Amino acid sequence: MEAELQKFKNEIILAISDSHEAIKLTGDKIVVDAIDQAVPKAIRATFIQLGVDCDKPFEAQQDFAFLRQGRKNSENRKKVVVQTFIKSFTTFCISAITAGFLFWCTHKGKN
Repeated sequence: MEAELQKFKNEIILAISDSHEAIKLTGDKIVVDAIDQAVPKAIRATFIQLGVDCDKPFEAQQDFAFLRQGRKNSENRKKVVVQTFIKSFTTFCISAITAGFLFWCTHKGKN
């Protein structure tokens, strides 16, 4: 088990998305250097696939902030609609009970 773990540490296969080639690397220093080079490329490629312009990061931040603000506004609108419905329903119930009580008070001796 220890030998397999050591073998796994010494040999790693990285797929580089630009060239779609698998490169077999051995030794810790080479692996660290290769990872340091491959990770930024992979992250950049992922962002490009998602439609984020990597050359203008502040623009992407503004887009995300706009989306966040829209989500918060939508949540607030939902709260307002629910509160309005609850208030309307409560007012209807109180009005119905009051109307029923007044009807009962005015017609209780006529039956």
